[in-house]
Amino acid sequence: MIKTIKRLLGLHSERLSKVRSAARNLREGKLEDAEKDLKWAESYSRVLAFIGIGKKCLVIICAFLIALAYTCHPSAPISFKIRTENVSMTLAENWASDHSFTSDRVFANNLVEVGAFGLNIPREVYPEENAVEMDLKGKDINVNELILLANTKVEFNAQGDMLRLFAKGEPLAGELFAQNGILMLEAGGETIERTIDSEIPETISFRSARTVADPVRFEFATKDDWQLRGLLFREIGFLEEYPPGSGNFISAIHSGKITFSETGTFHELGKGESLILKGPEIRRMEISKAGNDMEIFFEGTVDEASAGPRGFERDMTPSWLKWIYHQQRVAFFWIAFAILVLKNLLDVAGAFMSL
Repeated sequence: MIKTIKRLLGLHSERLSKVRSAARNLREGKLEDAEKDLKWAESYSRVLAFIGIGKKCLVIICAFLIALAYTCHPSAPISFKIRTENVSMTLAENWASDHSFTSDRVFANNLVEVGAFGLNIPREVYPEENAVEMDLKGKDINVNELILLANTKVEFNAQGDMLRLFAKGEPLAGELFAQNGILMLEAGGETIERTIDSEIPETISFRSARTVADPVRFEFATKDDWQLRGLLFREIGFLEEYPPGSGNFISAIHSGKITFSETGTFHELGKGESLILKGPEIRRMEISKAGNDMEIFFEGTVDEASAGPRGFERDMTPSWLKWIYHQQRVAFFWIAFAILVLKNLLDVAGAFMSL
C-alpha cells in the first residue's frame, strides 16, 4: 500500500513536470517537443481520472454493502416464552399427543366415527351432514390419545380448567378410557345414552369429519397440569375473535419475552401486543397449562420476527451488521476480507501507474 501511495505521488509529479516542460518549450519555440509533453500530461490525467472514478465506485460499493448489512438479516436463532389465552397454527407434520390427560368431562362434535364395543356401540361411519356430538361425563376420564394430521389448521384456547381445541381441514382422531360415567351421543335428533361402570376401563375411539367452515371442537376440563409437545407448524398466530362471531380479532397475548441467542438481544411483549413469525424452523415447541391460561415455549430459527402493537409491528430480527458486531471472530474475518479486497483494488490501480 505504501508503494502504491508513492506511485500516486510520483504520477502527480510527472504530470506537473510535463506541463511545465510543455510551457517552457512553447516559450522557446519548440512546438514538437511541447506537443509531446502535452500528450504525456494528457495520458497521466486520464489515468488519474480513472483512478478517481475507481475510488468513487469503491466508496459507493462500500456504502451499499453497509446499507445492505444494516437492513437485511440472516435466519436468526430465537426462543420465546409467551403467556396467552389463544394460539393457532397450521401443522407442518402429523402429530400425536405423548401426554395423557385426566378429566371429568370430554366433549367433541362433528364426529363421523365413534366406537365403544363394551357399550354395544360399534364403530360406525356417519354421513357428515348427520355428524355425531359426543359428551362424556364421569370421574377420571383419561384422554389417552389425540391425533392431528399435517395441514390441519388448529386453534388452542385455555380458560381456567378448560382446554378447547378447534380443528379445520384434516380430521381429528383420538381415544378415551373411562371406568365410571355417562356417555351421550347425539346425531340427527336422536340420542344414545350409555352408563359406564366397570372395573376395566372402557375404550372409546372417535374420528371427526374433514371440515372447512365449521371446525371440529374438542374440549376437556381438568385441574391437573397438562402439556402438548412436538407440534411442528408452518404458521402460528396469537389472535382470538372477540366478541365471538364478530369477525373482529384481537391479540390474546398476556405477556412474553423474545430472545435472539446469537446477539443476546431481547424484546418484552406487553398485554395485547402481537408477534408475527416468518419461516420458522422448530427445534423445540411446548404448550402447557399456566394458571388460568397457557404458556407457549418455542426454540428454533426464523427468517423474520415482528412484534409490537397490532398493526404497528416492528421487525425485531437482528441485521447482518448487528450480527457481525456481536460475533467477534466473524467480524475479524470480514474485516480482514474487506482489507484484502481494498488492497487488491489499490494494487490494480498501481498496475496502471506502472504502464
